[in-house]
Formats: sequence, structure tokens, C-alpha cells
Amino acid sequence: MTYTSNQEFQMTKLEKDGAIFLIGLSASGKTTLAHLLVQKMRDQNIPCFLMDGCEMNQQEILPKFRGHDIESRKQRAIYLIKLVNWIASQSIVPVVAVIGQPASARKAWREQIENYHEVYLKCDFDVCVNRDNKGLYQAALRGEKKSVIGLDIDFDEPESADLILDSTFLTPQELLDKLWNDLTK
Repeated sequence: MTYTSNQEFQMTKLEKDGAIFLIGLSASGKTTLAHLLVQKMRDQNIPCFLMDGCEMNQQEILPKFRGHDIESRKQRAIYLIKLVNWIASQSIVPVVAVIGQPASARKAWREQIENYHEVYLKCDFDVCVNRDNKGLYQAALRGEKKSVIGLDIDFDEPESADLILDSTFLTPQELLDKLWNDLTK
């Protein structure tokens, strides 16, 4: 699928320089929803780029800021602004799936990323622990891992998200339908 200059985006809330941030606790469904959204956008010929926080860590995209302590998270969040703005400047919509910590990072994103659209995947913590296929929470509960948001680092619940989706009960497809409706109305 290619994008030509005479095609128009079918999304009304985001223009070519916009960015969609999916934030929430680990195992709240951010990556799953991001993949579904990117596929739907591609099916609609909307140029987009998936930026998953876990994958960027694994691929060492942000190698200077590999720690999980709050200061490393802040530094990574600020650096992410440059990366997102650069991708958006190429008429590609970044779809960013990250925990979204701390609140100061989200504030900076909103102030420094044009057409920033924040989607909060709210999910019951116990559900996240049960869904956790990476074993992050279990390792932290056994004392094997530190700096885990929701356990030894408080999760700053978003106060100004553009859309809140409860992923505790909704299926990934239901989440996508609600998000797509929000983006295209």
C-alpha cells in the first residue's frame, strides 16, 4: 500500500503530523491494540509506524536509557518526543504503545507533539497480573525484579487522556472499534 499526496487521511482527529499514544499498565493490552490499529490504518492506506515500548527496549532503540528506574523512564520519555516528531514530520502517524510514565512525560508529550492523542487503557491491576505473559509482575512479586510500575513504582493514572478505554472487560476487537470510532468521528 502506498500513500500519495492526493489521498486524504480518513481520520478526523489526527492529521499527518499527529501521533497516537496508547498508555496503561503492563499487560493492559497496549501492544495488542496497537497492532490491530496499525493493521486497520494500513488497510485504509493511512501511513503509520508502530512504536512499542517493550520492543524498542529489546532492540536497544534507546540504548542510553535502558534502566527501568523513574529517572531512566523520564529520560526515555523526553527522547521519545524527538523520535515521534521526526516520524510524524514524514507524514507517517506514529502509534506509540508505552506505559506512559511518569505524568510529567505525558505533559511534555502533549505540549511538544503536535496533534498528540492520548488513549488510556484502564485495566484492573489483578487482571494485568493474570494476563502478564512476560512474567514481569510475578518476578517482581518474588523480589527478583525492581522498578515495576504498579508495584514498587506508583502508576500515575492519566487525568487528561483524550479517550479512556476499559480493557478489563472489553475484547481487543471491541477496544479497536471504540478507538476507531473516536479517531474518525
